[in-house]
This record gives sequence, structure tokens and C-alpha cells, in this order.
Amino acid sequence: MEQQAKSKPEPTYFIKIEREEAHDFYAENIEESAGTFVCWHQRSYLGNINYPKHDEYLENHTEGSISFPVYIYDHSGISLSTEPFGCPWDSGVVGKWVFTREDLEKEMWCESLGEFDLKKAKVEAHEYVKSMVSTLNDILQGEVWYFALHKQDPNCSCCGMQPPSEVIDSCGGFIGSEDDLQESIKSHIPEEHHHLVAEAWENRYE
Repeated sequence: MEQQAKSKPEPTYFIKIEREEAHDFYAENIEESAGTFVCWHQRSYLGNINYPKHDEYLENHTEGSISFPVYIYDHSGISLSTEPFGCPWDSGVVGKWVFTREDLEKEMWCESLGEFDLKKAKVEAHEYVKSMVSTLNDILQGEVWYFALHKQDPNCSCCGMQPPSEVIDSCGGFIGSEDDLQESIKSHIPEEHHHLVAEAWENRYE
């Protein structure tokens, strides 16, 4: 009776999630943002308009504009927020996010039944600033991620050595630390590999 041929082992798959260089993402988000982040930090360029040009900008763009304060905590790194940090020594207001009438009209935040609605504009602009500052803070904390889906072929039948894995899919620019980013990553890979994302996300800091 002929011996049945052994089936060839199937390849396995795994995902690696790693930090990505964040500097370019900060500049890109600032450049593409609505309104103008006017910042007076003397060592770091955090806004569209920075020290020492902030005074001139604010003098010429206050009439008819609305603005929201941006707070900083500057101690062994920088954190940004739309709410005060509460530290009297290392935190405070570092800038304003300014929206001119033209900015509001461009973003369609000021229209209510075809008329200018300042109250509506303030609410929507404020929500936008909170979201943007949260994103910028994530970038400052290094919460920018890159994933790579690897295919691992079985060990060589001759020498027993494990071959290098092959990257079959990858993507970067995932910003944040919330678990819902896992869903964003899943949208970039085939469904049969979705179960690999949770473990990779848990191990991302290793």
C-alpha cells in the first residue's frame, strides 16, 4: 500500500503595529486645518502663525472673528488641550485658534436658512477645534501608527531554517490611541486577517 504523501504545511500570518515618525503628520495637519492656530510658544512652532508674528496677526484679524484658547502643558514634552491643565507652573494658554468671517463662510459653519448664524458658527467651530487639538496632541505624544501584515512560510523541509517573513500589505498614518483605531486598520486588510489586529494592537508598545 502506497504511503500517503504528507500535505505541505500552510503559511501563517501575523501583524506588526509600530510607531511612525510623527513630525510630518503634525505639519500636514496644521497646514490643512481650517482657521488659523496662532501660537506664542517661544521654542516650538506649533501653529500656523508663531512667535514673534502672533501679535501682528491678532491685531489685524480680531474684528468680526471668533477664537478659542489652546492650552499647553510643557514639562518633559508638550501636551495640548482645549481645557486648562491646572498646573500653575508648567501650563497655561499658548495660543488661540482664530476663525475669520471668511473662514466660517468657507467651511459653511455660519449658514442657517441662508443667513449668517454666529451662534451656530461658534458651536461648530468649537467642536472642530476640540477635535483638531486632540489630534495634534496625539501626534505630539507619538501616537501615530503603521501596520504591516506579514506572511510567514513554514520552516524549510531540508535545513529546518525559518525563512524571512514577507510583508504582503502595509499602511501608516493612523493617529490616536483609542481602540477604535483597530477598525480603521481592519478596513485596509482582508477580512480573514481581522482577528490578528487585536493582538497586534495590544502589543504595539513592545
